[in-house]
Parts: sequence; C-alpha cells; structure tokens
Amino acid sequence: MCAPSADFARAVAAFLADVPGPRARRRAAVEARFPVDSEERSRAVDLALDALESAPLAPVPHLAPPQRLPAAPVTALCFSAFPHIANEVYPLLVDACVAGASAVAVHRDWLRDGGFRRALWLDDDGGLTEADVLDAPPIARALALALDLRHERADHARLEAALPGAHWLNPTAGTDVLDDKAQTGHLWGQGGLPTPRMRRPGEPATALGETVIVKSRNGTEGRGVARVPAATVADDDPRLVMEVRGDVTVRGCPCALRLNVSWDGAPHAESGYAVVAGTPEGIASAGAGGRVIALADAWAALCRADGTPVAPTRADWQRLLALAEAGVAALHLGPATPALVGVDLLLDAAPDGLAPVLLEANGRPAGHGHARFVTPDGPGDEPGVSLRIWR
Repeated sequence: MCAPSADFARAVAAFLADVPGPRARRRAAVEARFPVDSEERSRAVDLALDALESAPLAPVPHLAPPQRLPAAPVTALCFSAFPHIANEVYPLLVDACVAGASAVAVHRDWLRDGGFRRALWLDDDGGLTEADVLDAPPIARALALALDLRHERADHARLEAALPGAHWLNPTAGTDVLDDKAQTGHLWGQGGLPTPRMRRPGEPATALGETVIVKSRNGTEGRGVARVPAATVADDDPRLVMEVRGDVTVRGCPCALRLNVSWDGAPHAESGYAVVAGTPEGIASAGAGGRVIALADAWAALCRADGTPVAPTRADWQRLLALAEAGVAALHLGPATPALVGVDLLLDAAPDGLAPVLLEANGRPAGHGHARFVTPDGPGDEPGVSLRIWR
C-alpha cells in the first residue's frame, strides 16, 4: 500500500481542529467527512488525533511505502491500542538500539502466519517509520504492551496464541498473577514485605481505618479506584478494600512512585517516574485525574502530612530500590516472571527516614515516554526504560 498523501493528513488535521468531543466522536466525524478507505489513511487519522490530544513524547511516525528490513530475527513489541502508541514504543526501541538489539512494534492486526506484515521501527535518522514490510524477518521474542484496557488479558492471550514460536518476555502465565491485585498483595504479605493491608473475609471495612481505598481486583490505570469513608463500604462489597498508606506526599497531594524492574533471574530497578493526584483527596493515578511527573521532581518535593518538607537521603533512595526489587523476587514466578515489571510504591514517614510500601505490580507497564533511568544514588534525567531486557 502507498503512504497517505500529505494533503490528506493536513486536511484531516485542519478539520479536527474544529471538532469538539472525545476521541471516538472526533474519529466518527472524520470518517463521515473523508474517505478513510485504507489502512494508511486510518493511521493518518490516528496520528492526527494523537497530536490534538496531548503533547508528543516521541517522534510522530512517518507513514512510508512498503519497506524491507534486515533479515535478522527481531523482538516484537506487540500492542492492540493505537492511541499515543509512539509514546510507549519509542523509548523501548531506542533502548534496543543502544543495546545493539533488533526490535519492531507490531499491532495485533499486523500479525500474520506467525510473523508480521507491517510494523513501526526506529529509522536511521532516529525517528519512527511505519510501513508494510516485505519479506519480514522472523520474530524471536515478543513483549505485550499497550493493550486495549477493556479486554487486556484476552488481547494478551490472543497475541500469545498468534506467535507460538516466539519467546514471550511477559508470558500470560506471569502477567495473569500480577493482574490480580489481591494475589499480588497476598504474595507480598507472605514474604513479609510492607504493603497495604486488605480487608479479610467477614471483616468490616472500618477495621482498616476511618477512610479506605476501594478498587477492582483486576483494575488498571486507576479505573474504579476511590478513597471513601469506611462506614460506607458494605460488608458484601466485592471490591478490594485496603487501608490508606502513603502519608508522605508531593506538596500535599498523594503520590505513587513507579519503578520499572527488569528480571533476568534477579531483579534490577532501572527506571521510573511518579504520578501525583490532582487534589489532596485524590488518587495518584493518571487514569483518575492525576498527573505524571519526573521521579526527580517528585523526590525533591516530598512533604509530611503536616506539610513539613522531607529531605530524602541516599539511604531512603536505596530502601526504595531494594523494596521494588524484593517485590518482584517475592512473586516466585520462575520462568513466568515478566522481564519488565512496573512496581508502584507509596512512601510512609518513619522515625529514621522514609519507609516505602509496595502498592501494585504490572506485567505490562506503561508510561514509558515519561521514564528516566535511575542510579544507585537517586533519580536520573536520562530518558529510557530498560537496557537489560535486550541483553
């Protein structure tokens, strides 16, 4: 197929500038106005919508005519959700290039006969090219990410079935465990690691305090998470009910720290970012009105519940890294351990400094466009997610 004309892309962008509403409504308006009659034109509409919705964290993909890639086997970053996909795959593709590995990003619909017909890749100029691929190289390894949140687990299973010959870096046998927040918390508790206490069967929510956190057992991206009075939670409420932890905030707003931990038989905290709630009563999740900031910015703006600034030490930082790594090791998933786990942590104040608390683990971590490599001494400012997964 041919790449869409620049005139078409410009016309769509100009039209969308005057179309309000959510993404689905805007896309429907484009399809009613223009002939979106090819995969290339459909992708041009996706990219125009991405540009309207947020500032790019990665180069805009160049939609090119069919290409040939080197014949060497590749690692495929497999996804099923198009919105802002460049922000997720570009940092990983750069990491792969730095590590001397070959990688491409492939949508679920681009897979064919155990291989792929179309891909996104890092081009020679450091940008992103998207095109049909002639005589595509074989897929040796695969990593699932950026899946449709409405049926994330099912999409992952379909991808795995479509590439039976690939070595999966995050097999469903491992991600299914991490998707279950109750099971993850139970494993951490069994290992003696600090994590918010969950309501036991038959226990009233008030046993966890005046205010509690409620969430879906398999929720993601902050969906269904709320901070509510414990007295309002019914005894038969099927949601997870957890105690409130994390009394160290960022300027008064709850904050969660994401550390990306790679696994090669041992855990290695490599990168991260922070998510800050939109209000003092809010939830630290981008999907619940929070905002993503650099880990270094959060680390420099910590304060106690009374507003007193906190000056974290190197020892505080090393406790944080150590707990994130211990959290992955304590899952005891063996070969099913995802090669990259996003570990979310909270911070409690302690007499001797900061006490990190494990909150959640994600076997298909996101937010890669915000990630910066960490060092043993503190947060770093170099963009990147993981170099170890490419070794």
